[in-house]
Amino acid sequence: MQDFEEEIRKIKEKRSKMEMSEEGKEKIRKIIEARNARFDDNDVITYIPKRKKTYIFAQKIAAVFVCCLVLSSCAFAGEWKDLLTKIFYGEGANIEYAVDNGYVQNIEMDYVESNGIKIKADYFYSDDYYMYIAFDVVAEEEFEEFYLDTFEIIDEKNNVIFSNLDVLKKIFFRLDIKRLTKNNAIVLGKFSKIEDKFYNYSNLKININRIQLISNSNDDYIDGNWKLITEFSNSIIINEQEQKYCIDSKDFIENCKISYKNNILNIDIKFRDECIQKLNINNSNIYIQDSNNNTYKMDEISKIKYNQIITNFIVKDNFNKKCLKLNIENENGKFIFYLKKIDS
Repeated sequence: MQDFEEEIRKIKEKRSKMEMSEEGKEKIRKIIEARNARFDDNDVITYIPKRKKTYIFAQKIAAVFVCCLVLSSCAFAGEWKDLLTKIFYGEGANIEYAVDNGYVQNIEMDYVESNGIKIKADYFYSDDYYMYIAFDVVAEEEFEEFYLDTFEIIDEKNNVIFSNLDVLKKIFFRLDIKRLTKNNAIVLGKFSKIEDKFYNYSNLKININRIQLISNSNDDYIDGNWKLITEFSNSIIINEQEQKYCIDSKDFIENCKISYKNNILNIDIKFRDECIQKLNINNSNIYIQDSNNNTYKMDEISKIKYNQIITNFIVKDNFNKKCLKLNIENENGKFIFYLKKIDS
C-alpha cells in the first residue's frame, strides 16, 4: 500500500503544478474514490502471496493509468488554451478575460458544405456589447483571404439580429483571419454594439449565402447555402454586477448614461449646446484615466456627434474604478469630467 500511496502522492504534486480541465479532475477523483472504496488499508492481504503480487501489479497499472490521464488531460487543456489565445488575444481585455476564465464556448457541429466550401462555427463568446464567433473554413484549393460577403444571424425568436445587407446597421462587424494553412482557415467575426446590448442567446442561426476567396491569381465570389445552427449553454458572463456612474457637471452636460461591467465602460453623454464650440468633441483626443494613471482610448466603433459621445472603453483587469476621469483635449485646452458612482 505504501508504494501505491507514494505514487499517488507524486501524481497529485504533479497535478497541482499543471493546468488541467475540470473533466480531467473529475475523472481522476472518481478513479481515486473507486480505489479507496474497493481496497482499504486494513485489508488482510499480506499472507496470500499471489493475491499480494497481483494486487501490487494492479496498483502500479492504476498509478500509470492515472498518470497518463493527468498528463493527457493537462496537455489537452494546454493545447485548448493555446488555440483560444491565438484566436482571441489582442481583441480586448474583455475577451482575454473570457479565455482565461473559461467563458469561451466550443460549438459542437459538423461542417456544412456547399459548392465545394465547408464552413462551421467553432467557438463563441458574448458579453453585453461584443459577440465573437470563430469560423472554420475549408476549401478545395489554397486561398489567402476569406470574407463573408452575404450573411445574416437569427436568434431563437427568429429575430434577425444582424445582416450585412442592412444599410442602417446597429451592429458593427469585422472579420479577421487568425490562422491560415493552405486551404484551411480559422476566421474570427467580431460583432460590436454601443447603444443597446446583446442578450443571453440559447442558439443562433447563421445563414451564409455568399463568400469571397482571394488568392494570388483569383478573386472569386462563391454563392452557396451554408446554414449553421449553433447552441450555447450560457453565453454571457453574469458574475459581475453592473456599476453605474454619473457626471455632476450641469454647466456642460445635458444628460449622460455611464455603466461598467466585464472590462467594458460604456458611455453615452450629451453636452449642452452652449458648450459645443468650446469642447469641439469632433476634433478632440478623448480618453478615460483611472487613479493608477492608466489611460484608455475609445473603441473603434465610437459614435461622435457634434454634441454627443457614444462609445465603449475596453479596460484591463487592473482598472481602478474608484477615481475615473473623462478627458477631452483639444486646441481650447483640456476638459476633465469626474465619474461619480451611483449606489445601487
